[in-house]
Amino acid sequence: KNVKQPIYTFFPTENIFTADTLKKQITIENLLEMRSGFDCNEWDDSKDCEAEMEKTTDWVKFSLSIPLKNKPGTTWAYTSCNPMIIGGIIEKAAGMPVTQFADKHLFAPLGITKYRWTTDPSGHGMTGGSFYIRPIDMLQIGQLVLNNGKKGGRRIISEKWLKNSTRCNIPIPGSSFVQMSRSAVAIPQPTYYGYYWY
Repeated sequence: KNVKQPIYTFFPTENIFTADTLKKQITIENLLEMRSGFDCNEWDDSKDCEAEMEKTTDWVKFSLSIPLKNKPGTTWAYTSCNPMIIGGIIEKAAGMPVTQFADKHLFAPLGITKYRWTTDPSGHGMTGGSFYIRPIDMLQIGQLVLNNGKKGGRRIISEKWLKNSTRCNIPIPGSSFVQMSRSAVAIPQPTYYGYYWY
């Protein structure tokens, strides 16, 4: 319905939401903003849940089972498990694997045919990384964003969605991309996050 929808509504048979009722507060938006509250943080290497996830057979189920560290919506912490759950939500809402959904609604309309998904043993496409695409096709996606979601006059992505997702007004605590720079004169600026955009 919208990004405020609680994620438990997509996974009604998962008992993890009754075991930890605070998890019922996690919304789609919390996952998109990396503010789910899960006890994971790949950004500062304090707790890499992705490495543990990859050892399991169902990455969506593993991601849903991670204990909470913070109240949902309050603390930014990067984890690939958030987009894995989003992939599971897309599968539930669309009634098809996320790989098929992406091909039908994004890649095929852009004419992108050469790419490779990493999948878990249950068949879930990895939506938190480990996706392989040619640079020239990545440019197609960049051009789609520059064209506000259109290609050749055809609407592929909602312009409103692109504006909302790229707003990037969530500060990443103690972070600046200049920290990774070799420049001696660069001035550190705060780093901000949106819906999987920096």
